[in-house]
Amino acid sequence: MYKVAFYLKKNVFGKSRAEANSFALCRGEKRCTNVNESDSAGHCPVMGRLTVGVSECVFSAKMLAPRSLWMSGRAKGKSAEAVEINRQLDELQASALAIYREQSAVRERVTAEEVKSLLLGMAFGQETLLNYFGLFIEHFEKRMGVNRTIKSAHTYRCAYEHIERFLSEQLQLSDIPFSALDRSFVDKFDLYLRTEQKLAPDGKLLPMYGNSELNKGLKWLAAVSGIDRKLAFHMARHTYATEITLSHGVPMETVSRMMGHRRLMTTQIYAHVTETRRTEC
Repeated sequence: MYKVAFYLKKNVFGKSRAEANSFALCRGEKRCTNVNESDSAGHCPVMGRLTVGVSECVFSAKMLAPRSLWMSGRAKGKSAEAVEINRQLDELQASALAIYREQSAVRERVTAEEVKSLLLGMAFGQETLLNYFGLFIEHFEKRMGVNRTIKSAHTYRCAYEHIERFLSEQLQLSDIPFSALDRSFVDKFDLYLRTEQKLAPDGKLLPMYGNSELNKGLKWLAAVSGIDRKLAFHMARHTYATEITLSHGVPMETVSRMMGHRRLMTTQIYAHVTETRRTEC
């Protein structure tokens, strides 16, 4: 359930809200809400009550409305003042609804406080995905030819454009805060790339490097790091199977699936190595 309602801020006999409520409670009465908190001209602060599901919060509309024109959450009549008040209320209501829809599109649960924060600009300065990614690419491109390549810069730029189109076409957003990124967003983006953009017909969205290319990179790393032994990608698989999984009690059947082994006997080779090391220790 989503709802925004407006009302005039209440008070009693010119007292502050806290004093008025304290005064009423001391007399055994309910909190006073029958007298408006108005200025000398009879104008009262307009408040909003935002309801999202079971969560609820109130906020200031940062405007005043005359008591004489107020009725059922709006200004009555067709005077210029009433029309302007209702226009501002409609804008607030439309903005809150747009924020709620935007957040609901990328998050499974949205609260009233979160919508309120975005509506009132309390989230100003919060890091957003495209803004951060754009700055990253800008800094990356400044280092091209030094320790960054044009090919990598092009890949990042393409990724940025895909995210930008996805936000615009699928979620009607110009950007999205990091706090709104969750599994639901990732799944929707993955589906968008595969269906709308026709990417990864073989089921692979990330680049898959061959064994020889990886070994070539490892050889270079060994040289610049002063490692006096041959490094190969298969060593990483061996370390993962023995030191990270099996030696820490991960079931062999689970390790076999994670390693992509077709036969359990293949995984048992690593188990034998692990057991041998334990015996030696």
